[in-house]
Amino acid sequence: MKMGVSSIIKFVGNVNRINEYREADWTAEQIQVAFAAQGLKLKVMADDFPLMANQAELCRKAMPKAAVRADISAIDSASAAVGAG
Repeated sequence: MKMGVSSIIKFVGNVNRINEYREADWTAEQIQVAFAAQGLKLKVMADDFPLMANQAELCRKAMPKAAVRADISAIDSASAAVGAG
């Protein structure tokens, strides 16, 4: 698959979003659901995202940074509430 500049930017950005979720201890399945909510259908294999299998989808549309931050904040807030209760 030949990638133009726009596709490369989306691809790299989406890989960064996956890493942000991973740093927040999200599972591959949770990340897959979060991306699906933004219209990106990723394939998961052995709790990981094979880049070649997902390349076309990762180049198609960018996952918004704000969506990732909101998702992580929501989980952190829920965890804090459970810990306080």
